Order: sequence, then C-alpha cells, then structure tokens
Amino acid sequence: MTSTTQESESVLAFRRWLKAHGSGYHNDLTLHEAKPPGIGLSVFASQFLPPETRIVSCSTSLVITKELAEKALFEILGLADSAFQGWNERQFQVSYIALHSIVQPRPKQLAHGPYLDILPPATNTSVYFNEDELSSFKGSNLYGATLDRCRDWEDEWKACCQTISRSKKDWADGFTWDMYLVACTYLTSRAFPSDLLSDGSEIVYPVLIPGLDSFNHARDQDISWIGASPDDPSITLLQHKVAIVGQELFIDYGPKPNSELILGYGLDARQMEPKACDISYEDHLSASDALVSMALGSLDRLPNENVENPKPDTIRAEVWLMRKYYIQGQRAILQELLAFAKQKEKETIQAAQEEGIELILEGDEVAQ
Repeated sequence: MTSTTQESESVLAFRRWLKAHGSGYHNDLTLHEAKPPGIGLSVFASQFLPPETRIVSCSTSLVITKELAEKALFEILGLADSAFQGWNERQFQVSYIALHSIVQPRPKQLAHGPYLDILPPATNTSVYFNEDELSSFKGSNLYGATLDRCRDWEDEWKACCQTISRSKKDWADGFTWDMYLVACTYLTSRAFPSDLLSDGSEIVYPVLIPGLDSFNHARDQDISWIGASPDDPSITLLQHKVAIVGQELFIDYGPKPNSELILGYGLDARQMEPKACDISYEDHLSASDALVSMALGSLDRLPNENVENPKPDTIRAEVWLMRKYYIQGQRAILQELLAFAKQKEKETIQAAQEEGIELILEGDEVAQ
C-alpha cells in the first residue's frame, strides 16, 4: 500500500470532525485500512517529515472520559444520579459508545459518531475465541484470565441494561452483549492513561483519544506523548525521527505480559519482544525451593504447543498459531525462572560453605 491511495469517505469524515474541534493529523499523513483487513487503520507519511514533527493532536474535549460519558447519559436518559450507583468508569464509557449504534438519529450528546465509524468491528483478543479455541489454552494463565474477564464484563453489561431500561426499554433491548464486548475491547486495545489529560485527578484509568489511537505497534519508536496543559488543552504525539514518503508511522505500546497481548490487544508474542523478568525474593534456600516447585508445576500444566490443530474446522489457523507462540513464550519464561532459582540455590550453598555454615538440605543431607 502506498501513501497516495485515496482515503475512504469515513476517514475523510473523521478528519473533518477532528479539524472542526481544533484537532487533527499532520497534513502530510494519510490513513488507510491496515493489513490484514478488519483490524483498523494504518498511518503513512505522504511527504518527507522532518524530525520533531507533531504528527497528531487531539483536544481534551474529544477524549472519551468517564465524565464526558456520564454527562451524556444523564442528559439523554433523564435518570437521577442514584440510578447509576455502582457503575465504574468502563460502564459509563462503554454505554456511551454503544448508544451511538442504538439511538437513531443520534442526539447531540452522542458526539463521537465520526470517530467510532472508523474503528474495527471486532478484534482477535481471547474474549472472542470460540469454545474450542479457548479450551486449547487450558493449563495456561490466559485461560482463566479470559473466563474471569468475560464474567466480569457480562455482569457489568447486565447492570447497564437494567439501568438503561428504566428510561428507554427499547434502547436496553438493543444493547447486546456483543456491543459491550466490542466497546470494552476498544478500551483494552486502544486506550491511553487518563493522566495525559493533566486534570489533577488522582485516579488513572483508560480513556480513548481519537486520532492518537490510529497508530499500530512497533518496538523502540522515538515518539513522545505530550500531555495537555493550561496553555495547550490537547494531547499530542511528537515524532523525533524523520519519516520518508510511504513510510508507516508506529508507536510503542510498551512492555506487556504475553497474556495481556492476547487478552487485551489480540497480538501474539512475535509482535512484541518479551522483557526480562524482574523477580524479587529473599535469597535463601526455602524461597529457591518454592520457586523451583512453582516453576516445575506450571511447566507440567502447560499444554503442548507443537501438536497439530485437532479441530481445524472450529479453531482458526491464526488462533492456533497465536496459541503456539504464547505457550512457547510461557515455557521460555518458566524455564528461565527455573534456571534462575537453581542458580540462586547453588550460590546460597556456596556462600554458606565459604562462611563455614552448615545447611540442612532436603533428605537431611548436610552441605558444608
């Protein structure tokens, strides 16, 4: 794909919406559908970009925060504050997003249509796996984490529908589980931390920042996030390196556990290099022994990553490949942990011997 390809009408409408609110991309950037199709947009340079270029900015007024969503829901539903008691930030944001697809024509309070229209309908995160696909991860921490997340989100969705039905039963009836799932996935895969708003709040939670979330991931990108300030109430991405014509621009999502790559982003371990483990424990034999036992037990429970797909009709090839690399990564981490624990055990025994201290090992053997 080249940067000279004509942008789609939905992208052009999104650009116009951003510009009308004092936001937007650099004029020499173009947005096109990413490959493979269905995962969103990619951003390309259509002209040479010098270093220190502000590639996109978004006014804080466009950020989908809990406060923005809460205000809109209060106004269009006409319910008292007490009706929303117990709702968390995600429930407000997701309900606000979903109502854009339910309420037609959209009232002025539902102001993010041009942004939501460019977002992909679904992702490859593990909450979308079918039963066979998810079952293939049994024995890993991803399996339980996915079930927990789906259960929590489903409880939230039911509470949202119950509240909305007090005012608009037809809206609640149209608020499907799939709508909630899609919007929640936007928050796990596209969101930025709310402290970029510099609003003085001590609570940090995920917020959607239109425009800034269009960039795909690549490691070690020389890009800065510039938070809002009283003089400039917008969030900006500043690219420090040059970009040539036709080059795709990326941002670095930062280090993530392998499970969160699949659970929250729909990425596999090949797309984000693992970081070294930062393990803190008391350097003595009992801790080393516990660590060895834990690692061995976890290794025993891991499924085999090298078997053929037993159900190619129901388990997608890309999910089976994702499973392979995830389990390979988990196995490598556990083997590294096991080697680390055994080395620490060896170092402990050696240090004790140098000081003439006797250690009683398993089986009442004496090391001296």
